[in-house]
Amino acid sequence: MNSNVEIYFHPTCATSHEIIIDLYKKDYLDKVKLHNVLSPLQNNFIWSVPWVIVNNEPVGTDPITSDEIINIIENKEIDIDDTLDSFMMSILHSSYASSISILHKDINPMINDSFIKASIRYGFSNIKLDEIKKDIIKNKENLFEKYRDKIRRALSVSFVRELYWSKSGKIDHNELLSYTNPVVVGLWLLSKASIGRIGLTPKPYIYGDIDVKEISEFVSKRGKGLLEKIKEEQEAIYNDEKYWEIIKNY
Repeated sequence: MNSNVEIYFHPTCATSHEIIIDLYKKDYLDKVKLHNVLSPLQNNFIWSVPWVIVNNEPVGTDPITSDEIINIIENKEIDIDDTLDSFMMSILHSSYASSISILHKDINPMINDSFIKASIRYGFSNIKLDEIKKDIIKNKENLFEKYRDKIRRALSVSFVRELYWSKSGKIDHNELLSYTNPVVVGLWLLSKASIGRIGLTPKPYIYGDIDVKEISEFVSKRGKGLLEKIKEEQEAIYNDEKYWEIIKNY
């Protein structure tokens, strides 16, 4: 059994909430070390939450289940049917990775050993890092185009969620629409995809950008439903007293 499993989480993350509660109910929470990413980390770069490491190696990230983490704890193999899809779904479930990919019109910034390792459950699947990395590089243009619309939709959800946070949950559909235009969405994407200037394109002029336009139009059309889902998601987290009791010391 692994005694060096660490999980980096943020309290507002729905997957973090789900796996922490599940591990608690299944009596596995005491077998992992939790880290709350409320402030910048000193020595580790965490691409997304939840982020799972074993002996300082990334071995998992969203989308991930508590059952997968239990397999990691118990040193059991994890089956991954489609390695390229697993990598792309990890991009899709990370608003940071998604925003970088859309801003650059390229998944190349995400062809990073630590991110790939997390996406393939490194050390717990039979996937070799060098082989999957070569496959990603070979197919990167096709992968970006194949998942582009899904990534835009995922970013639409992130945009609505962060507007919800910025208004402390006090925002209705009409107010959401008032913020949903390409200039605001473009400004949000630039800040989302960068840390300072790190991550920006050489010439970050995105007025008239097709992806920004598509995100803006999608939120305009589906904003009411997205807002309702975000409200339900966040209230479920904020109202879970057991969850906050568990994580209060992290």
